[in-house]
Amino acid sequence: MSLLVETIYIKAQKIRNLSFHQARFRKSRKALFDVKADILLKEVLAPTLPKDDVIYKCRVLYDEIIREITYKPYFYPVINSLAIMTADDIEYPYKWEERPELDELFRKRGMQTKSSSSAKVGLLMRTTTILFLKKMVNFLHRIYLF
Repeated sequence: MSLLVETIYIKAQKIRNLSFHQARFRKSRKALFDVKADILLKEVLAPTLPKDDVIYKCRVLYDEIIREITYKPYFYPVINSLAIMTADDIEYPYKWEERPELDELFRKRGMQTKSSSSAKVGLLMRTTTILFLKKMVNFLHRIYLF
């Protein structure tokens, strides 16, 4: 079985969205392994946090216990285009390190663009797209009605 993963944004020793990561970490361990003992991510990460002001991507790999913690400098990707893809059959209730269904979608995204080697393509789920389109229509109606 694959390990679970938390991918955490860290800058200047500040852990972003810690409560969200802690809740998912706790919920996943409880549901999948019936673990009752809590591990506080803040306490585990604090001694190893990088000391500089660089943005880091921290990866915490775990199952019943934490197996590995790594830090890598993070650089925002350049996104040149987006592709809307439907993936209603994928269920992803836990954040696994190995995720073959999503990896297959990411492989297919290059086929949607003219220059797959240079284009970064985002994945938008159907519900997000519908909500966005509804908001855009409402916005356009307000502009053209006044």
